[in-house]
Amino acid sequence: MTWKNGTWWAGKGGVERGKDYNHSTFCDLVITGLLGVQPQADGSIVIEPLIPDGQWDWFCLDSVECCGKTLTILYDKDGSKYHRGKGFRIFVNGRKAYSSDSYAVKAVCKILFVCHGNICRSPMAAFILKTLLKARGIESFAPIKELLPA
Repeated sequence: MTWKNGTWWAGKGGVERGKDYNHSTFCDLVITGLLGVQPQADGSIVIEPLIPDGQWDWFCLDSVECCGKTLTILYDKDGSKYHRGKGFRIFVNGRKAYSSDSYAVKAVCKILFVCHGNICRSPMAAFILKTLLKARGIESFAPIKELLPA
């Protein structure tokens, strides 16, 4: 691409990939981390949002392909934003598969280590946490996830 007249010149094949560009790894982190979409080896999909309950009035992840299925995951506090019902909804191939008043996951604590550039940081942080937990006699805990850029 060529910078021309204060902008990226479309004649050379593209648009700016700067201030408004989100690399696909950022989207992956939002989908798998924040919204908790986790494909499983058996073809099932676990969805466990990490968003603290009651903090957002609405969100929607629409038409995401996962395990051969098209997912829509949404939360609409009062049903007025998306007009598909009040609360948390999961649609698989356009059909409602799950609904609840809340998107909260029943868990004591969830920690997500995210690395967005230097691939050694999140595995190192996860290793340190596991070591500290074991040193305090806590050996039974949920799997600790590290999300690395693709």
